[in-house]
Amino acid sequence: RGGEYFTEAVADVLEEAYHGSGDVITNMDRLILSKQFMWKVYVDVVIQQYGGNIIDAIFIAVKAALIDTRITNLTLVPQDEGKFNIECDESTETNFFQLEAANAPLCVTVNQIGKSIAVDCTEVEEALLRTSLWIVMDQPESERTPDDEIRLRVVRQMDPGGMDPRSVPAMIDLAIRTGRNLHSSVNTRLEEIRNDDGSHIPGYSFLIE
Repeated sequence: RGGEYFTEAVADVLEEAYHGSGDVITNMDRLILSKQFMWKVYVDVVIQQYGGNIIDAIFIAVKAALIDTRITNLTLVPQDEGKFNIECDESTETNFFQLEAANAPLCVTVNQIGKSIAVDCTEVEEALLRTSLWIVMDQPESERTPDDEIRLRVVRQMDPGGMDPRSVPAMIDLAIRTGRNLHSSVNTRLEEIRNDDGSHIPGYSFLIE
């Protein structure tokens, strides 16, 4: 039952974070071919090993997957009786577009352990925590963007422990400071992978050199 609750919580947070007017994936309009035909993009998260800090890793993986997704360009050809044929004129190896998901949000989990707060906890440390906040934030427009102008898409308490409301501002501040560095590191690594010559070793985390 605990696994089902966690799965539902992850799905809810992802849906809330990506829901909006298309400001996360800026070329969302390319997914719509007509009123009757459109691409639907699904994200299937498979957790192979749990080592703590899992929701943050999921958001990184979702962003990487969306940026790497290739969608075939299709043409609708009108037929009789209001029907359409769907045609793909060129090779799918070259006839595609990619989602513009560079602005995808990331999550920072801030944990409360006793009177202290911490991020990037291990599985053992998470076993000791009282409660935690999942804080999903947008990428800052620039390094000079003030903290109070960074959009927080989701702030949700997880785990059943009690939380002192007076600690919430400090937890959000820590999440924003950490999130700035996380966004920068993830973007840099994704750009390196995109420009990679194929010499990297498969199987390593993309944040590990």
